[in-house]
Amino acid sequence: MPFSRRAFLKLGTAGAAAVGGSGITAAQERPDNKQIFTLEDLGLTDECFRGRREPIRWPNGARVALTWSVDHEDYNDAASVAQVHYHTYGGKAGIWRVLEVAAKHNVTLSAFVNGLTTQRYPEGIRALHEAGHEIIAHGWANNWQLHMVKPEEELTVIRRTLDTLRQVISAPVYGWMGPGWRTTSRTMEYIAQEGCTFSGDYPIDDLPFTLTLKNDRKMVVIPYIRESNDIRIHQFHRQSPSVWLDCFKDHWDVLYREAEKFPMMMNADVHSWAYGRPVGKQVIEDAIRYARGFSDVWWCTRKEIVDWWLQQNYS
Repeated sequence: MPFSRRAFLKLGTAGAAAVGGSGITAAQERPDNKQIFTLEDLGLTDECFRGRREPIRWPNGARVALTWSVDHEDYNDAASVAQVHYHTYGGKAGIWRVLEVAAKHNVTLSAFVNGLTTQRYPEGIRALHEAGHEIIAHGWANNWQLHMVKPEEELTVIRRTLDTLRQVISAPVYGWMGPGWRTTSRTMEYIAQEGCTFSGDYPIDDLPFTLTLKNDRKMVVIPYIRESNDIRIHQFHRQSPSVWLDCFKDHWDVLYREAEKFPMMMNADVHSWAYGRPVGKQVIEDAIRYARGFSDVWWCTRKEIVDWWLQQNYS
C-alpha cells in the first residue's frame, strides 16, 4: 500500500526495514522545480577550488596510493521496473563474485553501500565487513539523492543510512558518498556530526583535500574519479569490458609516471550489479595483476588514506 515520506521519516531503522523498499517511494518528490543549482546549493566552498602544486608524501615513499572500490547499490520502488531489476542482481549474485575475486587476489575493497541495499541484503554487507573490507555509506537508495530531499529531512536520511549500516556490521562507519555525488550546503556538516571523517563527493582533483567545518572539525574529501569506472564504459556506451581494462591501464600508466615527482592517487571502481556479472570478472582480475607488476604502490583503503592525510596535516 502507499507509504508517505512523512510516515517513513517518523520511523526508526527497524520500522523502515519493516516496510521494505516501499518506505521511501514518496521521497522521489522534489521539494520544488529547481533545475539549476548554485555552488552554495551544492556545498562547494572556496576550499574546494584551492589548488595544490607542492608534492605530498605517501607512507614508505610510495608513488601511488591505489584503492579498489565496489559500489553496492539498489533503486527503490519509485524507479522503473527495469532499474530495480537490473540493480537487484548486485545483492543477489554480483557482490559474491566480487568478494571471491578480492579474496583470490588479497585485495581490500572500499565498498560504497546504500542503506536500502543493507536492509535488503544484510548477509552480503556482513560478509564484506567480516572479510576486512571497508564499508562506506552511499545514501539510502541510489535514486534518492540529497538534493531531492527537503532541508529539514536531510539529516534524518543521513542518520538512518549510517545507523542501518552500523547496526548490521556492529562497527563504526567513517565515510560517506552521496548517490550521484549529490550534496547540499548542509551535507558535510551533517555527516561530520554523525561521525564521518571523509567524503567521496566532489570529483575535482587527483588527490584528497581537506575542508574546515564548524568548530574546527576537518572533513577529508577523497575524490571518486570515474575514468576507471565500469558503468561509464559498459552500461552507458555498451563497450566491451576490455575497453575498461584499457582505460585502467592508460590511466594507471600516466599517473605512475607523473608520480615519480608528484605522488598520486588512483581509484579503480566497479559495481556489484555491473561487473559483478560474469562479463566483468576477468578484466577485474587482469587489472589487479597489472597493478601488481609495479613497485612503490600503496594498496590501501580510503580510511587509511584519511588517517595518513590528517596525521601529515595536509590541507
